[in-house]
Amino acid sequence: MGDPVPALVKAEVPWSARSGTLSEKDRVFKTVEGILNKLTPEKFDLLKGQIIESGITTAIILEELLGPNNKVCPEEENVEAICHFFNTIGKQLDESPKSRRINDLCFYRLKELSTNQQLAPCMRFMVRDVIDLRSNRWIPRREEVVLFYT
Repeated sequence: MGDPVPALVKAEVPWSARSGTLSEKDRVFKTVEGILNKLTPEKFDLLKGQIIESGITTAIILEELLGPNNKVCPEEENVEAICHFFNTIGKQLDESPKSRRINDLCFYRLKELSTNQQLAPCMRFMVRDVIDLRSNRWIPRREEVVLFYT
């Protein structure tokens, strides 16, 4: 047969205690990541408050995702994540005056990114689509078509 399975060993420092040593920024990222993993338009109302409470609204977090200015090109997965975020719940965020001000900051930075030649063309087009969607009051230019094959 095979070798016997080794016995489980209890950790010296449990996982719950280790998570207490996270910096404030890391704690916010972990919280937001957990919320976004569950995010759908149907669950927005439930999760919206959690997003705001988690600290995502601070300029430091936005800077971390999109970079501090147009001289720094953010990672493509960060740009894509922000675009999907706004495609999913941007309309609902714009309905609240507090989150709308934060959206304004984010979209100012997105407008800078839309012309940044360091960003891949497909990412620039994705950013422009989100900017256009917001300027059109979150009404898509074209209807999404979902095909089902049986």
